[in-house]
Amino acid sequence: MPALAPFADIDALINQGCAATLANAVASYQGGALFGVILDSASADPFNGVVDAASRTCGFDSAHAPGIAEGHVLVIGGSAYRVAGGTVPDETGWLRLQVFPEA
Repeated sequence: MPALAPFADIDALINQGCAATLANAVASYQGGALFGVILDSASADPFNGVVDAASRTCGFDSAHAPGIAEGHVLVIGGSAYRVAGGTVPDETGWLRLQVFPEA
């Protein structure tokens, strides 16, 4: 019987390679094992220059944070970040989250 997802192993291998090669930060979820993430910080201008804001996104293989949801805390580089927005990975299992530093 043919596999339902014949390229799942290849997708997982690519995600692992991306995280190992491109990771610029280390994270943990709910006190679990450390894993590499791609943390990106860009300037955001949601209020037409009235307020300066930064938009932070974090990308990683969703297998490292099973069950992560909006409002949960992800520790990145020793600092706590709260997850905002959707937490649905793409077809390969790669997850890209918008995060905000905890006050």
